[in-house]
Amino acid sequence: MGYALLVLGALSCFVGSAAALVQFDAKRFLAYSTIANVGFILVGVGASYRAMAAGAAEVAVNALTSAFVHLVNHSLGKSLLFLCLGNAIQASGSRLFTSLEGYGRRMPITGALSLVALLNLAGIPPMVGFYGKALITAGLAYRLGDPVALTVLAVLEANFALAAGYYAYLAYRVFKGRGYATKDAPLPMLLSEAVLAAVVIAASIYPGFLVEGVHAGARALLGKP
Repeated sequence: MGYALLVLGALSCFVGSAAALVQFDAKRFLAYSTIANVGFILVGVGASYRAMAAGAAEVAVNALTSAFVHLVNHSLGKSLLFLCLGNAIQASGSRLFTSLEGYGRRMPITGALSLVALLNLAGIPPMVGFYGKALITAGLAYRLGDPVALTVLAVLEANFALAAGYYAYLAYRVFKGRGYATKDAPLPMLLSEAVLAAVVIAASIYPGFLVEGVHAGARALLGKP
């Protein structure tokens, strides 16, 4: 089961990232990047199964913790970015990146909130999105003599770098040019996004709260005292 999840996770990472790179539609881009991130989560769970089979209970707990931490991080960051892009799509009337370019300049609050989401999704330290990816890598690195684990680790690290690149490029396009004049999103829409951004920033300032809480849950799930 562990090896099956590792291979499926690596495949999901590769397919999702490759498809995201060629998307011109913002929502399709978000969907494919989510497929890649589900692959990261599967790799974390697979690493946990692999460690359990090897009798390394603590490594298994840490690997499962990594999967859940990344799940929470991605849920927060992707929800925030999805809502921010929704603001821009409503203002521009199009889901194409060519029409959305520069919305960070003409919708400054939406742009600032988008930047929080993008930095978190890219896993740029000190954003909390970095910790899930680092923990997944640590869980997978157990017994590096395993050729399957080594291959999956190489795929995973390449996809981490690729994801950081395309999120950084998206951040560039958000603030590229001046665009056309328009008002920012209505206050009720901005409030929900501001709450998500505040949670991301708070978790980035004190990541131990999230990691320790998830670690306790993973330990209980695996039946470890």
